[in-house]
Amino acid sequence: MNIKAVIGENKILPCRAENRPIRVVEWRRTDIKEGSILRYRHDAVDTRRQHPSFKDRVIFQDIEMKDGDVSLVLINVTMNDAGTYEAEVVYHGKNREKNLICSIHLHVTPPPSDQLPSWAKALLVILVLIFIGILLYCCCCCRSGSVPQVEVKAGEESVLLPCRTRDNLPGDARVQWMYQWNRMVHVFENGSDRPGEQNQFYSNRTKMNEDPLRTRDLSLTLRHPTDGDSGTFTCIVYSNEGKILMTKLVELKVKVHQVEVEEGAESVLLPFKTTLPEELGEVTVEWIDVGRNRVVHVYDRF
Repeated sequence: MNIKAVIGENKILPCRAENRPIRVVEWRRTDIKEGSILRYRHDAVDTRRQHPSFKDRVIFQDIEMKDGDVSLVLINVTMNDAGTYEAEVVYHGKNREKNLICSIHLHVTPPPSDQLPSWAKALLVILVLIFIGILLYCCCCCRSGSVPQVEVKAGEESVLLPCRTRDNLPGDARVQWMYQWNRMVHVFENGSDRPGEQNQFYSNRTKMNEDPLRTRDLSLTLRHPTDGDSGTFTCIVYSNEGKILMTKLVELKVKVHQVEVEEGAESVLLPFKTTLPEELGEVTVEWIDVGRNRVVHVYDRF
């Protein structure tokens, strides 16, 4: 399939898989050998092996992938985005074979300047200057340490993600904790938690203090942190009308185990203990060599 895009627009790369439970979706570009464009695994977006040129620029059109919709949205297209994109899917079940379901060649062209009136060109310049200003401000904020940095060792019982405010908050406000803007971590609304709205990766792993809107302490306790929790968490407070009242970021770094072994040793133990309950039923455990992008060991319990 051939698709044309204009620089600066958001473009959908349409792709539909079979309408059955999906385990893994991976978008790649054929000319990029290191890293993926976007990867979905274990009911969540996995950006650990994402190519840096696509960071915060790609999303799934439907994160729930209803009816097998695994279409990719490419944000703010550039000339460097031209190329052939492929999507592979692994379905749930014993057969773990990858299925190539889409191959799309994207052509990128510059916008026709003669179609823009003079006022639109002037507005575009102003918007670019505003964007640059915002970007510089954000960089300064990050360098000055305004975003809290929290570190914890993998395997600890819990870690606290701080979020406090001096402002009075309405009693009917909604509090959302998000991970990387694409995964719901925790929701508090109408005086109680909303576990049904959180991503299952955080099920039974999050807790807020009692009456957080009155105390203005919206901090989140995250139990059993792992390397997969490293990244940016965002605390967002909405009014009853849906207006954003405040937003605060927390950067979490989970330190993983460091194991050393001499070359030629007979074996080495890579420690990992899980807190998952026994009644889960079907479970798959994968050991992956992230650096070399390969699966080391797979264990299935059916």
